[in-house]
Amino acid sequence: MIDVQQRGRAAAELLRNDTLIEAMDEIAEDVFAQFLSTGVSTPETRESVWAIGQALQCLKQKLDAYIDNGKMEALRSTQQ
Repeated sequence: MIDVQQRGRAAAELLRNDTLIEAMDEIAEDVFAQFLSTGVSTPETRESVWAIGQALQCLKQKLDAYIDNGKMEALRSTQQ
């Protein structure tokens, strides 16, 4: 199992990857455009598009949390 610091470093590396960042940004833009282009008469489509956007945001938040937890663990390790 990967430890907290390793996970944090891996997450930071992912969020520094230009290809991943570009892909996530493009997906977010596409999702937002799709959401705006749908009307209230297509709630299933709007909900689906919204869910994709939320999932993308959750991924980014999880990676950020891994980074923060890794940094906190590293600080704890140096203080002991």
